Amino acid sequence: MRNKKEAGITIVETIIYTAIMVIVVSMTFQAFSSFRDNQAIEKSASQMVTALRRAQTMTTSSKNASQYGVYFLSNKVIVFRGVQYSSSGSENESFSFDPAVSLGTTTFNGGGSSIVFKRITGATDNFGTSTVYLKNNISKFRSIFVNPSGFVQY
Repeated sequence: MRNKKEAGITIVETIIYTAIMVIVVSMTFQAFSSFRDNQAIEKSASQMVTALRRAQTMTTSSKNASQYGVYFLSNKVIVFRGVQYSSSGSENESFSFDPAVSLGTTTFNGGGSSIVFKRITGATDNFGTSTVYLKNNISKFRSIFVNPSGFVQY
């Protein structure tokens, strides 16, 4: 027992307090890290969906009397004018992924790395699936599906 003259904290109390704080901080860090990873994947999937819908909308509205498509790269997708992607296209519009995320498997009907939408209907012959994943944990991913009618789902 302490008497009134022995005020203060002991070394054991300090160690216990420090241990508790370390546990609380590590739990908070893990939760934040998981949240950050999920946000990175969702943001990148959203960028891909935005690009696909933009290309489809420009095609169905007959902007410049052209078709538009989306070209898939490891760190971004590019909306392009025409039936085939050209890196020198002046109207190309880029949608970048979060730096922690990369493009995974792309499986499109007819092969290739792009989806082109048809005028008037917005349908595509290049329907299929594309995936974005977390670079440091490939088990965390998000798949985007484009069906033959051009409907984009994720």
